[in-house]
Amino acid sequence: MKKGFTLIELLIVVLIISTLASIAAPQYFKIIERFRVLEATTAMMEIKRGQERVMLKKSAYTNNFQDFDFQIKDKNGNDCEGKVCELRYFILEIKLVGNKYMIMAQRKSDNETKPPLRYSNYIYFYDSQTDQFNCTDANCVNDFI
Repeated sequence: MKKGFTLIELLIVVLIISTLASIAAPQYFKIIERFRVLEATTAMMEIKRGQERVMLKKSAYTNNFQDFDFQIKDKNGNDCEGKVCELRYFILEIKLVGNKYMIMAQRKSDNETKPPLRYSNYIYFYDSQTDQFNCTDANCVNDFI
């Protein structure tokens, strides 16, 4: 009697492994993207607290990263300056809207930091008028908000 696996047994094992991989891969990419959104959320929360301190000192919000009493580091480790700050996976921008502000984090889509196809090129933002975080992509809203 020969010992070994038949072709059918090998095909069943390959089928089971590919099924498990097809279930696990999307979840893996969702978790990785969630951690990348955390980078933007952390910076946005710090800006939100900084905006309140600036409002108390100057009676107006700011759209300049240099006006804060803290520093956010860009992708190269330098202090963010001006109105736009490029993080590793997002581009941060503060927009003034009347006496309120929005912090916008646009997901970068270059070859090095391209998001998974599920999310495309979305914008994750904080609106001070509603005091809520939101996203421009439906998948982003479902997975991160």
